[in-house]
Parts: sequence; C-alpha cells; structure tokens
Amino acid sequence: MVDGKIVHPDRVLNRDESPQFVDFNTLRGNNIRRRVASTGDSAVLPKQENRECVSIDVTMSLDGFLFGPHIIIARECLTESCAPDEVAVFDDCINEKLKYSTHSLISNNQCGVQTGVTLLQRYKLLDRELTARGTERPVVEMTDNHDSRYDDDVMEFCAEHQIVQWSEKANTSGIFQALDQVNRQLHTEYNKGVREFKKTRKAQLAMEFQRSVDESEVKVNTTDFLRIFCDIWFTWSTVMDRKTAWRRVGIMQECVAPGEINREHFVVHAQPEVTDSAPPSFVDFSGSPEGFRRGTPEYYKRKIAAIRALGQEWETFETTPMLRGILEIQSVPKLPPKPSKGRLSDNNGSFTFNEIRKKKAAKKQAEEDARLETEFRVLQRDLAKEQRDAENAATAATKRQKLEALQHAWERCTPVCSCRPLVFIGGIRTYFGPCEIAGLKRCPVCHEIKKSKCAKAACKAALAAVST
Repeated sequence: MVDGKIVHPDRVLNRDESPQFVDFNTLRGNNIRRRVASTGDSAVLPKQENRECVSIDVTMSLDGFLFGPHIIIARECLTESCAPDEVAVFDDCINEKLKYSTHSLISNNQCGVQTGVTLLQRYKLLDRELTARGTERPVVEMTDNHDSRYDDDVMEFCAEHQIVQWSEKANTSGIFQALDQVNRQLHTEYNKGVREFKKTRKAQLAMEFQRSVDESEVKVNTTDFLRIFCDIWFTWSTVMDRKTAWRRVGIMQECVAPGEINREHFVVHAQPEVTDSAPPSFVDFSGSPEGFRRGTPEYYKRKIAAIRALGQEWETFETTPMLRGILEIQSVPKLPPKPSKGRLSDNNGSFTFNEIRKKKAAKKQAEEDARLETEFRVLQRDLAKEQRDAENAATAATKRQKLEALQHAWERCTPVCSCRPLVFIGGIRTYFGPCEIAGLKRCPVCHEIKKSKCAKAACKAALAAVST
C-alpha cells in the first residue's frame, strides 16, 4: 500500500480449501422415495450413499485473477482414472486477458484434506504461477488458521520466496475471507454439472436397455468428478464475481473499505424462549369417534371397527402387488465400464494434470510396446511350431513309407526269400543287395516287424495265454 491505497492488487491473494462431495444427497424433498410405514418406522426407503469427498484448494488475487486448482483426494496412489481426456484443458499457461491460470495440481493422501506436505507442493506451484505472471514480491496471502499453514517446511519455503501468510483469528475466516463469499457458486455449478451428467447417463442407459432408469441407479465416481470439474472450473465464477467477493470483506481494488462488510454477522440474535409445553403431536390431530370420550371402552370399540372397515376396503380393492409398490423388482442396469485403476504413482504425492497425463501416455505406450512384443513372440512361436509340425509330418511320412516297404518285403520273401544278390538283366550286372527282412521277426499279435521279439506287455500276455 502507498498512502493508504493498494497499488498492486495482483500481490494480494486469498486461498482456501473447500470440501466437495463427489456424489451425495442428490435426492431431496419430494424426490425422496417413500413407503407405507407403521408408527415408529421410517417412511423413507433406505438407499446407498456415496460419502466420498475431495478437497478443492482455490486461490485468487485481488485483481480477479483465478489461479490453477489444487485437488486433494483420499487415495493410496494415483491411478489412470485420475487422468481422463478432459484434463487436457489444463496446459500450464497464464491467460491474462481472461484472468485465469491453466496450471493445476492433484494430490493424494490418506485423509483427502490439506496437510503440510500437500500445501508445500501448492506453494511451489503458486511460486511458478506468480513468476509466470511477472508478479512482484513479496505477496500477501490471506488464509485461515489451519495447522498445515504452520508446517516447518511450508513456513521456510514461504520465507525464501517472499510469500507472506496472513491469517485471521479463529472462527472469523468465514467473514473476512473473500473466497468464503463466492465458494457457494463453485458447489452450485458442480451440483448442476452432476445433475446434467446423470440425466445424460440416464438417457443413455434407457436407450441401451429399452426401459426406464431411475436416477438413483446412476453413480458418479472420481473420474466423472474430474470430467465435471474440468467443464465448470473456468466458468463457475467471473472476474466481477471474484472482485465482488473481495468487496464484501472490505477490500476494494484500490483501498480498504471496512464499511462494505455485512455487519449482520456480528449481531447476536436473541435466544427463543424455552417453554415447558411440548408441540402438539400427530396423535392430537388424529380423528376420534364423535360422541365418545377418549379412553372409554366404547371409544376403542368404535376405533377398532373403523380400522377393520379400512382393512376390508383395502382387501376388496383388486390390484396387483406391482401397482401397490409391493414386491417390486428393480432390475439393475448394466453400468458403463469402470475407469482403469492402473497405478501412476506408488505412494502419496502431488502432480500437475500435465504430469499425470504424460505418465498415463507413457504407461500406455509401454503397454502397447509390450503388447506388440508379445504378439511378435507369439507369432515366432507359431511359426516355429508350424515348422516343427511340418518336419514331424515329413519324418512320420518317411517312417510310414519304410514300414510299408518292409511289410511288402515280408510278404514277398515269406516263406521263401526271392531276393538275389547278383543278376544279369539285359546283359547288365545289377546288384539288389541283401534281403530287407533278413534277421527280422514279425510279432504274431500286433504284426509289427522288429529285430527281436516284441516287448509289448499286451503281446506278451497274448502269447503266454496261447502257449498255456
């Protein structure tokens, strides 16, 4: 400030974390499915609830500039589901005309909330963004009193890079933080995105399965959260919205204006008087038989008669259990394929969306290379197998030809050999060689020609049976 005026509004920052349910409490009011219940039982049908929550770390400056988001999720590691194609909008650039940054950061830890480790990574990203904007140092960042702000590494980094953390007193940040005046718009826009996403997914499932699909059957996972978040991040608030939020906490573009703070937050409302009389219950408004005093035997007789008459009326009303909502069978639609859970990191850490996109692309390339190498090895194995099969077939054919020739020679030279070692054919001396079956024996059981007696157990048993 110079002479009481704010000369560099880009050096005044505000950062705050805001929890956001991924998919919870979407059914409200008349949309809640109910059932007929007796006294004391809940009339609301039980349903599954997704209590998964992420933390969105938002930072903006007094001139309306929106810095890149920091998302903290509760996971042991980052997987491919944390890098859908939509995160490509965060390309690590500074857009001064539209007053926003496309830098980003996603962190994972066991609790899904800000810690000293994740905050240190956020400040490192903020330092790069301030340098890219050309913002002079030091800068003042308004924040709350969360214990992560007082981490030793965080305080040391902020001192080295001239980032001054300024926090309000406990339980007052909701009044004096600009982001607390505009964060509701972020939740509202995200909930709108969830509703539109569910309507679109519901229509897709109804078209695919040719039946009506209840909205409660459509679920939102972390990948869907990131897709919706990427769609609404650059439009959930305008530059004027952010400047107005600063004005509501008494900080204008050029000066401090405490008179702009809404003083209703400081009013202590009078407590309502406590009376001994309890509010009327439902029983007080229930109808009673006319002309009879409550609690008398005749009163209860008429009451029981009215209940029996109502039961008989229901028994005579012919309908199917389906129309009454009894024994209703709800078929669960086939859900879309779950996002890949392949790991991109082995432990807790922080990465920009560009980094996890590159990790995902590198992993896919490695998997593709491994797949091609496997296919090449399978092809080589198949070719080698075909070659071995061809060689075995040729060997078997040669062996079969030799056996056939041997059988033919046996038939020719049994019982008297007709082979001659030397003969003259047409005046030419021809040598046939010795007899092919000379010294060979033929098994009388399997009829195979061998050099010695057949050693097969079946043949031995058959010959032993014949000899006895």
